[in-house]
Amino acid sequence: MNIYIYEKIFCLLLAICCIANCGNKIANCGNKITVYVGGYKVEGKRAQAIYWKNGKEVILTNGEHSASVESLYITGRDIYAAVDERDFKAKYWKNGKFIYLPADNEYSLALSIFVTNTDVYVTGIDGFNKPVYWKNDKKVMLPVCSECNGSSPETIFVSGDDVYVAGKDTSRATCWKNGKAFHLTDGEYVNNAHSIFVVDNDVHIVGGGEGKGKGKGEWGVIKYWKNGKEVNIPDGNKPSSGNSIFVSNNDVYIAGYKEGKAIYWKNGKGIYLDEGTEANSIFVLGEDVYVAGYSGEVGVSSETTAVYWKNGVAVNLTDGTYSAFARSIFVVEEK
Repeated sequence: MNIYIYEKIFCLLLAICCIANCGNKIANCGNKITVYVGGYKVEGKRAQAIYWKNGKEVILTNGEHSASVESLYITGRDIYAAVDERDFKAKYWKNGKFIYLPADNEYSLALSIFVTNTDVYVTGIDGFNKPVYWKNDKKVMLPVCSECNGSSPETIFVSGDDVYVAGKDTSRATCWKNGKAFHLTDGEYVNNAHSIFVVDNDVHIVGGGEGKGKGKGEWGVIKYWKNGKEVNIPDGNKPSSGNSIFVSNNDVYIAGYKEGKAIYWKNGKGIYLDEGTEANSIFVLGEDVYVAGYSGEVGVSSETTAVYWKNGVAVNLTDGTYSAFARSIFVVEEK
């Protein structure tokens, strides 16, 4: 048998192997998956902003001020991070360098980032109770109610020419579309929108707050809205919160916590993770579900451990000798 025949047989066997191991997606066979997780760690007096790339840490701040990576976005070879640093200067990090955003007040913060084409969108605050977003170096103020007290954005998403920001306007969960405010709740109970995902003109928002029927002041009810209409989550009246949302192939994934456990819901069905954990961010790639959060109890002597789960299996990013939290996750498939 000549070498050409051997090569043909080898290629055929390789293709069969790829089909068997890659779910009939030969194009993905052999591609590298890179998991980025952003958050912070506390080894000294103050928290340092950090992200982990496949478990290897990259520290962004020097510890002079407490700081955290609140949001990550990866495109091509560029790594972007919205960093909440308590020097109160709104900025984001790109490939090892901080880019400061124009602000009119001494108190400004960057809280979430989204990148499309060559445009960088960041939402945050410029002054107390003054929610904004920046497109590159241009600032756009977001309207709030005249008696506002505690208004802030938490997340940003760009779809086509539309810019969506979600958060809180006083006690009302709110979505701003192209600078116009749409209230998701009436303000009778305190609610907040934590995460937004837009696909096929459908706007998915998740959050949490007080629950009707439970008594004003009782916290811990997950809220999910699709196109402004609240959608019931099974057992959502139990102590719970939705912290992050992702939509893939018409499936809606929500990550958060319920009754002391990290959990994610797929189309309303809850999948519990480990005891004593909380999920802060979710990302779906193909059939794989990645959830980032932490284990341990905040505010007690034991240290919290930054962790992410892939399809329910925990991967610890720290060893528990100091406190660390995972706040954001972004997964990239590299050919």
